[in-house]
Amino acid sequence: MSSEGTPKGNRAQNKQFTDAIREIEKLIGRKLSKREVRRLHDAISGQDYGYHGIIEEGLKEFDN
Repeated sequence: MSSEGTPKGNRAQNKQFTDAIREIEKLIGRKLSKREVRRLHDAISGQDYGYHGIIEEGLKEFDN
């Protein structure tokens, strides 16, 4: 499976997003709130982000 672009199928998309959230949390040293997770989800929705793109967006948004 390629790490770039949105995977086919909702299950795969959800797993990719969940895995990216875990990585973002590890990199910033804290858990994201439900509101922050939703904000990131809304920001990337329909944008064809891959795993690394989701992480980049999350770091831009939450790595203060």
